[in-house]
Amino acid sequence: MLHQHYHFCSLFTLYSFFLLYIPDPLVPRKLSVKAEKGNPALSVAWAKPVSKPERCQLQLRHPENSTLLQHHTLTQWQVCHIFQGLVPGRNYSISLICVAGPYKNSSEMIVTPI
Repeated sequence: MLHQHYHFCSLFTLYSFFLLYIPDPLVPRKLSVKAEKGNPALSVAWAKPVSKPERCQLQLRHPENSTLLQHHTLTQWQVCHIFQGLVPGRNYSISLICVAGPYKNSSEMIVTPI
């Protein structure tokens, strides 16, 4: 007897299959923020990721209305960034957001004054 194998594959099936195997993106840990002395800037640092980072973006927002003021897309293995041109006397919130496929994960938001 001859056995025939039928393969039913559609874009939806492939998409569903890959969704099962996309892990939540890892967000680098130990996010820290420090105001630069004598300069209206914030120095942001984080721990080196344990694995190759996903697509990640550092975001600087207005803490009261969440308006995105500046953002920076991380390069591979980057562990620090300086946001410049800030206004002294204002508060800013910083968070790190990573994306993998349809999934998104973010660090806790840190609010700090200049």
